[in-house]
Amino acid sequence: MVGFFDDGVHVPGSIASLGLEDVERVEIIRGPQAALFGRRTFAGAINFVTSKPTNEFEGSVSVSAA
Repeated sequence: MVGFFDDGVHVPGSIASLGLEDVERVEIIRGPQAALFGRRTFAGAINFVTSKPTNEFEGSVSVSAA
């Protein structure tokens, strides 16, 4: 079982609701990681590291139609 983390905080369930707009990097750590992350990391851990905030204003727009 692989554990999913957002800046080192455990994300329960699916990561489908995790917004990936501000992700700086993805760390994939193989093997048992109970010593580092502590829970549900028998097969490894995936840590999403978000980028640091800046003083510049940024935005995005998404449109979908059916």
